[in-house]
Amino acid sequence: MKRTIALLLALMMIFALCACGNNDTPKGNDGDTAEYNKIELKYSINGTSTSIEAQVANLFKEKIEAATNGAVTVTIFTDAQLAGGDLGASVEAAQTGVMDIYCADTSVVAALNPSIGASAIPFAYSSYADVEKAYDTTGGEYIANILKDHNLSYVTYAHNGLQCVTCSKVQLDTPEAFKNIKIRISGTQLNKDMYTALGADPSALNWGEVYTALQNGTYDAQSNSPATIKSGNIQEVQKYLAVTRHTYGAFLISFYTPTLDSLNDATKELVIAKLKEASKEVNTNTAAQEDEILKELADGGLEVSYLTEDQVSAFKEALKDVIAKYKAEYGQEACDAFLIP
Repeated sequence: MKRTIALLLALMMIFALCACGNNDTPKGNDGDTAEYNKIELKYSINGTSTSIEAQVANLFKEKIEAATNGAVTVTIFTDAQLAGGDLGASVEAAQTGVMDIYCADTSVVAALNPSIGASAIPFAYSSYADVEKAYDTTGGEYIANILKDHNLSYVTYAHNGLQCVTCSKVQLDTPEAFKNIKIRISGTQLNKDMYTALGADPSALNWGEVYTALQNGTYDAQSNSPATIKSGNIQEVQKYLAVTRHTYGAFLISFYTPTLDSLNDATKELVIAKLKEASKEVNTNTAAQEDEILKELADGGLEVSYLTEDQVSAFKEALKDVIAKYKAEYGQEACDAFLIP
């Protein structure tokens, strides 16, 4: 009897040790690795490796790979590589699953529905707080409702920024200064109409070609956020920068819906959470560091001019017909969603 009891106790100890051994599965910061799908996500951005888009992508990669102990990995493709460097083609590629995560400026994504670009209406916002109030609520919901019909699941956004203008010839701090200036724009009709109304000569060009085009004089000017101007080294080929904050651009970040739907609930919730965390951190830094970036651009050789209230009023007056046209074209629903005054 004693031998039987001893044998039973020994077997119980063996089972207990086996059970403990089965709990040795490596854990990520957010739970068991076994909970998460093993998958490689292709993350496509249209910007360079030093752009705001890249900052978000790299931070997301760091966060999600750590949280899943490498079950989810991220490969980042810059400069619209997966679409042959063509920004317009990247929208089509995103809808067919060429990439799993797609990040592009509203001016590019607006090819699917122009009203996505309503936040670019001239002088709609005067601060990043105004922008975030719109995008974090009804604006984001509006975007998601449109993109879901195009195989894209909108997750979050990153600031492309309140835009400024640089020029090699003159300081563009008055409407009159734009006359006959050849300015590179993103390819939306709103941008074309806005600069045409100011007397400029606007045309579109892929971002990767802008530095050379400014350097060789094909263009006199371009418009972008201070962060994008810095990441593109535009201060090396331009002389003047006017802090106009005349229009806002966002980078919209979406999943290819079939990829997102293929993930189990734990993985899906985590990738969305980490993507939002990454964009939020970068957005906070973008807004906080803008003054510092402008100082760096000035130190890099740009002559920086800040608009007065009277100058802002002059631009609004010069663009009043364009503003009215696009508020009507985008419609009340879009304007309300993006909190356009």
